[in-house]
Amino acid sequence: MDIFRNCRLSDFLYATLAVVLLAVIGYYYVGVVDEEIIGFTHDDGVYLTTAKALATGQGFNLLHVVGHPAEVKYPFVYPLLLAPIWMLFPRFPENVPLFSYLSIAFTLAAGWLIYVYARSAHRLPGWLALWCIALAASNFFFIYFTTTVMSEAPYLFFSLLTLWFFHKAHEKNEGTLTLPAIAGLIILSDITFLTRVTGLALMAAVGAWLLLNRQWRNAMVYGLGCLLFGVLPWALWIKLQTPPLTDLNYPLVNAYSNYGQEFVLNYFGSKSYWDSLSASFASLLNRMLEDMVPLIPNLFRIYPPLAHKPFLPEIKTVLGVVSTYALSGYFLLQGIRTVLRSVADKRFSPALWSVPALYVFFYILLILFWNYEDQMARFIVVITPLLWIYFFKPGLPLLQQLASANPFRKKAIVAWGLLILISIVAIWPVQNSYRIIWKSRNEHWVESGRAKWLWQEYQNSFAWLRQHTPPNSPLAAASDVVYYLYTERPSFYLFYASLKRIKGHFTKDAFPVLMNSLDHYGVKYLVVEPHMQVRTIKAPKNLIAMELIQKFPERFEFVYSTPREAIHIYRILPPAKQALDAAH
Repeated sequence: MDIFRNCRLSDFLYATLAVVLLAVIGYYYVGVVDEEIIGFTHDDGVYLTTAKALATGQGFNLLHVVGHPAEVKYPFVYPLLLAPIWMLFPRFPENVPLFSYLSIAFTLAAGWLIYVYARSAHRLPGWLALWCIALAASNFFFIYFTTTVMSEAPYLFFSLLTLWFFHKAHEKNEGTLTLPAIAGLIILSDITFLTRVTGLALMAAVGAWLLLNRQWRNAMVYGLGCLLFGVLPWALWIKLQTPPLTDLNYPLVNAYSNYGQEFVLNYFGSKSYWDSLSASFASLLNRMLEDMVPLIPNLFRIYPPLAHKPFLPEIKTVLGVVSTYALSGYFLLQGIRTVLRSVADKRFSPALWSVPALYVFFYILLILFWNYEDQMARFIVVITPLLWIYFFKPGLPLLQQLASANPFRKKAIVAWGLLILISIVAIWPVQNSYRIIWKSRNEHWVESGRAKWLWQEYQNSFAWLRQHTPPNSPLAAASDVVYYLYTERPSFYLFYASLKRIKGHFTKDAFPVLMNSLDHYGVKYLVVEPHMQVRTIKAPKNLIAMELIQKFPERFEFVYSTPREAIHIYRILPPAKQALDAAH
């Protein structure tokens, strides 16, 4: 039953409204594309360099890293999609916006799939399917990550395409999937996995559904297909291309390790894995809150006078905690309700466990145990549309019943009021969120906006390096991929991940190991930038670089400083004979 009983809109009109909505979203998304800066998120620069390697026939390698090692962390599908842009428009940085336009195209295609999937698989009325698109697309993190060179947009598209394909195959064959349908699922699942390895959660969801429905042959064929054509080839590539870890290559191998190594390092390298896991869980809840109820963390920005009220931080904290537990409790209660229904009505019928619900469950488990506390926001982005669908779906029959009977009844007014309140809380900050992203991208902020002149400092350092250093002369920098893209000099990553550590503590020989590694790779220059984390300046200079200079002052010669002295460049002098002998 359509909630607009007296003014039913046709499917064609709803589809037209979806196209109009996506066109509006696309128009505003194009407006936040940065046409000059790329690489400071780091992952975006890595995708560009691997795409350039594929486009120029240099294999699937990290062109920006000294020695051009193979890429073993991010799979190849997204760089492969970016490669034609490098081939057709090779001039950098003039081609920078084109890469972001590709991400926006995938985002809009994913938006259409959200509408189609919500309507066909979840039976949402047209207006609510459109509302789910608007709620997801208006979120700060969704806008931020789907309008730049990141894999969120293509991953969201391929994951939704897989879910939609599964739904159509399930609907056509009345539950029992045919072998051609399984083959299609294998192809789409492998593409999703080879876009981002979190596609494992989607594979697990489809496989679990087949097992719960006792489709043993299909489960075996699907599992083997995903394993043989997706997971195993990527695992074999990683195994063959990852060099043994030594003191000489530790800084680079650790900085660009595969996810398996990263998990092991998180497990054995942290002070307490379980402490980190509990922090990850808290971060997961907070990021879900920020994605779905962004009004609370945006209180200060929406109404600036509140920032001067001494009691507001405490109120904001309390509201944040209450809202977080309310939201997580809501989803937990829905899960318990599903289990109870299966006991009472269907005797654990596996039909109640849908693939999208299993996917969200496995996906959250995966990112939780993977220990990505500081990156939860970008991981939650790709399931935000599904979270909104599941948020509205349980209350939809009641809302439809109340509103369709008499829109002026007291209960109907209350129901509509709650829906409007939820929507206001979720969408109200969009103007502020969009404005922040628009301003940061159009004014070319390198960090959070306090030092808006910093990009000019970087450009001055690029110009000096291009003019005063030999081509292909290796340099060390925290923004290693940025310096490669804008100077074409191979780079050496110099930050916390470059230092050797055990159980969360840097070893006593961490800096000597780092110095020896710089010599081993023939690094000639050291760039000392502001110390930034999560695009925020934490210290005027890179703390790792400064301590390295303090420990080995005889090895560094100052050669250049930018006009505002934000960036310093040092020449790395060759080691003395005694030090060289000692190293050997």
